[in-house]
Amino acid sequence: MAEHDYPGRHNHIDVMHDHLLEELAKLRLDLHSGTLHLNARTLRFLRDWMVSHIQADKELGAFLNSKGVR
Repeated sequence: MAEHDYPGRHNHIDVMHDHLLEELAKLRLDLHSGTLHLNARTLRFLRDWMVSHIQADKELGAFLNSKGVR
């Protein structure tokens, strides 16, 4: 991303990935404390993150393809 100056790099890494890591850290704490409940909110977050990340990866792929990267 940095090598090809991808304009969505900040959002992709700093926002999407950092948000995922924060949520996973919370889940880990809950797991170790015995309070982890895989409820609808947790599963919805994981599903929504995956869907949005796949879309972001498609956009990144199109950008890289436009730069001649295959």
